[in-house]
Amino acid sequence: DNRIPTVYERKIKPAIDRILSFVALILLSPLFGLISIVIYMDDPGPVFFTQKRVGKGKAFFNLHKFRSMRKSAPHNVPTHQLQCPDQYITRVGKVLRRTSLDELPQIWDILRGCISIIGPRPALWNPKDLVEERENYGAISVMPGLTGWAQINGRDELEIPVKSALDGEYVKHLRKGGLKAFFFDLKCFLGTITSVAVSDGVIEGGTGKLKKQEIPRRIEKQQIMVSVITPAYNASEYIEECIESVRAQSYGNWEMIIVDDCSRDNTYQIALEYAEKDHRIKILLHETNCGVAAARNTALKASKGDYVAFLDSDDWWELDHLERLLRIAEDGDFDIVCTGTVFHREGDETAAAGVRGVDQRIIMDPPRYAEFFPYYHMFFRTVWGKLIRWKTFIEADVSIVEREQIRNGSDTMEAFAWLRQAKRVCVDNSVLHHYLLRNKSASHIYLPNRFKSNVILHQDAIDFLAQYGPISERNLHFLHIVYANAVSDTLDVLCTSDLALEEKLAEYCAIAEHPTTQEVYADTDEAIARCRDKLRVQMLSVLLTAAPAAEGFHKALEVAVPNCAPAVTAESVGLFRHEQKLLEALRRDNRDALVEGLLDLIEKKRYTKQYDLGMLLQNLADGNPLLTGWSLPFLRKYREIYWLLWQKRGEEALDAMTGLLLDKCVKTGVEGFLQLYLDIAAQLEHIPAFLFGKTALARHYLNQSQTEKCRAIVRELDEIGMEDNEELEEIRRRL
Repeated sequence: DNRIPTVYERKIKPAIDRILSFVALILLSPLFGLISIVIYMDDPGPVFFTQKRVGKGKAFFNLHKFRSMRKSAPHNVPTHQLQCPDQYITRVGKVLRRTSLDELPQIWDILRGCISIIGPRPALWNPKDLVEERENYGAISVMPGLTGWAQINGRDELEIPVKSALDGEYVKHLRKGGLKAFFFDLKCFLGTITSVAVSDGVIEGGTGKLKKQEIPRRIEKQQIMVSVITPAYNASEYIEECIESVRAQSYGNWEMIIVDDCSRDNTYQIALEYAEKDHRIKILLHETNCGVAAARNTALKASKGDYVAFLDSDDWWELDHLERLLRIAEDGDFDIVCTGTVFHREGDETAAAGVRGVDQRIIMDPPRYAEFFPYYHMFFRTVWGKLIRWKTFIEADVSIVEREQIRNGSDTMEAFAWLRQAKRVCVDNSVLHHYLLRNKSASHIYLPNRFKSNVILHQDAIDFLAQYGPISERNLHFLHIVYANAVSDTLDVLCTSDLALEEKLAEYCAIAEHPTTQEVYADTDEAIARCRDKLRVQMLSVLLTAAPAAEGFHKALEVAVPNCAPAVTAESVGLFRHEQKLLEALRRDNRDALVEGLLDLIEKKRYTKQYDLGMLLQNLADGNPLLTGWSLPFLRKYREIYWLLWQKRGEEALDAMTGLLLDKCVKTGVEGFLQLYLDIAAQLEHIPAFLFGKTALARHYLNQSQTEKCRAIVRELDEIGMEDNEELEEIRRRL
């Protein structure tokens, strides 16, 4: 916990603790003596009992109590884990526990600074579920106490989630500091006196451990109705297992509403047979196929439950799915409770293809939605795997789904609409739902609005987080990855769709050019980079299959590979289909690699008759005059010079060419070589090299008996004011 404690928590509260505990030890010393004598007389042995407890920041300390159990009782075992705890509690111990007098020695623990008068009760070191639950609420980051908010609101009879949530409420009040924190502590202190007076909340063996015999009365009496909503379409192969998993639930007060969405198999007949033998199952029929969302809405209109749960017709539940989620919802007053999911591949249902779950339970209210966003987001991408309070469900605004005609991603829109309405949410660390990954599910079918849905979902997530303050870099990066993965899935179904090539190209362009895609793809994350490359590769695959004259070909090319597009012409498409190295460069949109590949082909004299490789290089040169007009023989001979110029290393190219001239290695194409040399020198404003090149060119013309050209250069040098040297004097003499 990186927060800075308030002055009240850091100084005033500890001072009050020490003063009051010191005074209490003096005033209560006669009572201490009397209790000690009575304990020893009832069961001879130690009067005090020490126990290892979890303190602030998970540090361990020894807590002191008056001994209320027999010497033979297990030491560091919570009372609720003992079979028949009454057999271990002494007669005096029962009185001490009921009146809380067994806690008095903890006044000494307050004086020595291990605990405070008011705070979350320190947990035993070994029940990890309570420690983890409290940690979710920040209750481990404050000093534990002799009594607290949870103790005056139920004490032993509270379940772990409720007790931890109450501890969390106390922490929130403590962090306010000042008089607000002081008066809340005072409220807890006075409330403790009242609770002790009436022995409120004391249950031997009571705890937050969720045992079946401790199910709240409403659940135990099956007074809460759960509506199970199941849309079904051509599900005859799976629906029996789905229905049986609901009928086998340990909690029995449910109604299952199955909506047959105009199946073409015998799904309706199978469901009808179940409905005839189990009155809790109801069957509704769509005369035409309306889609999953419409089927759910039909069922919801007929539902009567206090809670709603969705179950696909090819999925199934663990036996305690409803009971556990309902118990958590009722105990913790949660509007939504989520559970984990095991994924199974069609044809291999017995094996797990993956698991969606959390190691520790997540408990949230709206102010913490942004904090836990990356951890619970996956649970709210779907409607299944959760229990929703009817009020939360019915108040959610899901009109955008129909308004924008969202088909892929409608589950996510609806689930986040519920989340916006929820006051408290629990993501349980159980895994009670099974999901079948079918090869021909709706998620594998391309629909026209699919990419539009990706964009809307991304914006909806941005709007959702913006409600709770500025969006953190962590959450924004997470959303980028989610969007990139969603687009990746869209690309997969687009690639295998039966759209015409022109339609595919148009859709690819729409995806690549969208501002959201460009913003997300600018992220340097490796996972996002892979998605970006996937888009480019798929676009190229279509482009190299399509005819270059196809509508949208050139636009799509410029979108897919803006760096390398100039090299792909109607005449050169075949080259990229056959030459793997060039294709790889194209897929990476790497212009350097593409130029290098073309130079390799020219040097090896491959494809030089079929394709104008020199023109392709010139197209890539972006009009750079130093890289235009090179013949293939010239490129073969001076490839290294070309490469240096391509990489904008003009000084190195000039040095290399100067060396070749001085060593008299330039035998053919001398005029072109020298003209290039002069162009480079002029661009670099390298005067000595320019004069050297002009002199060399004059000598070349003279040797070729082109005296007029030679005289023109000499006159140019005179105008420049170049001083005569031996070579220039020799040229003048020969002229």
